Amino acid sequence: YGSEGYYVEGKGFFNPKHEPIPVEVEAPPSAGAMANFLNAVRSRKPEDIQGTALDGHLSSAHCHLANVSYRLGEELRFDPKRERFLDSKKANRMLSRDYRKEFEVPKLA
Repeated sequence: YGSEGYYVEGKGFFNPKHEPIPVEVEAPPSAGAMANFLNAVRSRKPEDIQGTALDGHLSSAHCHLANVSYRLGEELRFDPKRERFLDSKKANRMLSRDYRKEFEVPKLA
């Protein structure tokens, strides 16, 4: 979703009135992200995956950060290098969870 419309995978772009928006260059056909991931796992070739782990982290992080702000009802500032919110202990507590013993995510220095 964007300010001028939205995109539906496999169907294309649409304006806010749900009318198709023509594009000059069509995206290549795709079986979808999950199929791509499973095919790359089967082939065991890193070059078969569409995107990197960092791409996945960054795209999901934007959604998570927006949700933290929404749930707290606050405008928040974020330091992308430290991956921490500035001036909000409540928001920083929402960046992780309490894990079961022996399933903890190690803390990096």
